[in-house]
Amino acid sequence: MLYNTCNSVRQLSLVVAFLLLKEFAEKTMSDTLCCTFTINSEKGPAYWYPLIFQAVQANSFSVTGPNQPADGQVIYVYNRIGTEADPRILIGSYRSMWDEVFSEKSIVRINLWFTGENSFLIEASFNENKESHVVQTILSMNDSMMIDFPLETVKQRFSTFLSCTISLYEICKPCTGEIIWQGINIPLASFAKPLKTALLGDDERWRRKMETVQGDLSDGNHMYLAHPVLVPVKEGWTFISLAE
Repeated sequence: MLYNTCNSVRQLSLVVAFLLLKEFAEKTMSDTLCCTFTINSEKGPAYWYPLIFQAVQANSFSVTGPNQPADGQVIYVYNRIGTEADPRILIGSYRSMWDEVFSEKSIVRINLWFTGENSFLIEASFNENKESHVVQTILSMNDSMMIDFPLETVKQRFSTFLSCTISLYEICKPCTGEIIWQGINIPLASFAKPLKTALLGDDERWRRKMETVQGDLSDGNHMYLAHPVLVPVKEGWTFISLAE
């Protein structure tokens, strides 16, 4: 039992070290795949985070870290609202995470772990404008989850992330959404609105035969995806087909 406990602590310490490096990378040269849904709502994070969790859990994600029991440690990042302090990365209980969310004194970003084979990390976050009653539910995945992996793994992870975003749309609707590579400001997909992206234009950086794949959503709206999908590799960027 002691060995298992020490091993779990060691694993979580390695995860925190990775997240610190990830925070640094996000401020410097990395790209983040980000899906944002914009919703007219007066409800805050205490309402929306459980719905985000519901969407990702349906796609085999968990808030507890790798090799942790269901009631194990949770890793989350927070920034105090109104301060310029650097984000804090914490390992805590499920309750301590919820205390931070319910306090509404911080912007909280919560790590979510894929529980299938080849576990990887995505992140959930939330923005709100109380004056305009507009909120945003956000799922993101850093390019470090793709860039050093075989293209087949990249394809699986992108497809899983995409499934999470579709599940989240179904929970958040009515809303609009967009998936974008933030670092290079390239949209890849849109929900319930037209897709506008340089991938479908005349930008020579991305010149190749592209098409817009349209998917039906349950409320009669559509999702639009620029296909093949743009993904990061060590040499820069490449395109992969989700259909093959």
